[in-house]
Amino acid sequence: SVEVNLNEISSLDQLEVNLKSLIDNNIVPIFAKKVKVIKSGEIKKALSVKGLAVTEGARQAILAAGGQVEE
Repeated sequence: SVEVNLNEISSLDQLEVNLKSLIDNNIVPIFAKKVKVIKSGEIKKALSVKGLAVTEGARQAILAAGGQVEE
């Protein structure tokens, strides 16, 4: 599985973050099947994270920024 951090998902222009959006924005390789969001960096906007594994620390940071997580 590929790890992405909060700074990387925050850099996206869209509000919904999923495997397709990460591949389309060249954040993860096209062959990635599983992605885990880790708590590294910070997030300041409300994002909806769908279908990705999320560490507990990253989940808390996403929720604190007003976002949501659907695994």
